Amino acid sequence: MFDPQDLPEALKIRVDEQIDQAIALEEAREFEAATRIYEEALLLIPEPKYAYWETMRIYVGFGEIHFAQQQFEKASPFYWECMKMPEGFLNSFVLLRVGETAFELQDNLTAAEYLTRAMMLDGSEIFEEEDPKYFAFLKTVLRAPEGGW
Repeated sequence: MFDPQDLPEALKIRVDEQIDQAIALEEAREFEAATRIYEEALLLIPEPKYAYWETMRIYVGFGEIHFAQQQFEKASPFYWECMKMPEGFLNSFVLLRVGETAFELQDNLTAAEYLTRAMMLDGSEIFEEEDPKYFAFLKTVLRAPEGGW
């Protein structure tokens, strides 16, 4: 694993602006437009793309577009790609989405592992904005901590 690299400041500002624009489009459920903006932003990042934090943000964005549409088979590879990036395997949101997509694809072993990892990093709070089925599933594979859930 290597340390994340910093984009030159002017490029970072431009890429961050595009990512923010894509997120806004995604939130407006304008998925095709968001995808185009993410693709354009990814083209701006030099090789090796995996060296930059912004690449992970873009891949998460691609995953979120598919996740929001319940296209879990399409979403999953984007989250797995994030795991190859610096600190991607320590990003609780990435771990959460790897676990959730695995759950949706009926890979319960992987779902249990990655949902547990996400909870270990951020506690049960990470599930507060998520569909309750994911935390309910996790409770079936883990013992309750002292004091309960």
